Amino acid sequence: MSQNEKHLKGERISEATLLVITIIWGSSFMVTHFAFAAGLSPLFILMCRFSIAAVFMGIFYFKRIIKALRVAHIKYGILLGSIFFLAFYTSLVGLKYSSPSNNAIITCTNVVIVPLIWWLKTRIRPRSSVFFSCAISLVGLLVISLDFSQGFTLHMGDIFSFLSAILFAAQIVSIGEMSQHIDHCELVFMEFLTAAFLSVAFYLLTERGAYYFTDLSSVLSILYLGIVCTCICFLLQAWAMRSVNSTRGAVIMSTEALFGSIISILAGSDVLSWRIIIGGLLITSAVILPELKPKQSSGAVSRING
Repeated sequence: MSQNEKHLKGERISEATLLVITIIWGSSFMVTHFAFAAGLSPLFILMCRFSIAAVFMGIFYFKRIIKALRVAHIKYGILLGSIFFLAFYTSLVGLKYSSPSNNAIITCTNVVIVPLIWWLKTRIRPRSSVFFSCAISLVGLLVISLDFSQGFTLHMGDIFSFLSAILFAAQIVSIGEMSQHIDHCELVFMEFLTAAFLSVAFYLLTERGAYYFTDLSSVLSILYLGIVCTCICFLLQAWAMRSVNSTRGAVIMSTEALFGSIISILAGSDVLSWRIIIGGLLITSAVILPELKPKQSSGAVSRING
């Protein structure tokens, strides 16, 4: 097997890995919805999810993290972890007051927002197609969020979901920049640890044990979110993106919203409506449009969370 064939095979394996990650992240919207149904709060879910992820990563990558750890890097981990926590918290609040399908579709607009944040940071103007995509995405967002059946109503959950998309975009740009100078395992661990600390602090200040596990399903939901969706998926994503073209990776992971909506509808938590179909098609088109041509940008644009 030639070197080129080996490279191509490695790229296909990495792309398949990204697709599996995307499907898992798509399922996380439904699993979180189950956790809400079990009576758990957004802060309690985040506290457990990030604490589990930080502990598992600390156990399996202890030697590597200790070897790479530098005091000067801690501030980057704290900044990244703070954005990470706020992004997930607003996403969960959005999910609590909206549907898994709406939350999944709206959150994926971070792919379109990333180039705009990158523009503010580097002063490098994105292509015109990016601005056109933003306009399409906004229309799709309004189609999903606005309810005219009882007058002009904007769903609060959808607003929080969109705020989450902005924060995820900021996290994407930040981790793309920081990972150029810091070992990705060290950076991701500090990100998880900071998010866990903030979750625990906010939980103790505002809720103080008001929520607890009521049955096995709530325990399994939290373990799935913490170990699989957070610890394993984020590490696999960092590994896979080393071999996949950033444009290709962005397109693959942008399908997270599609899988999130399909799983939610199949599970019976959402009903397929014309608003979800039209709004989802508009936002999906907005996500894919900027990726149709090669773009000259940082690898940060390629990292899309769920």
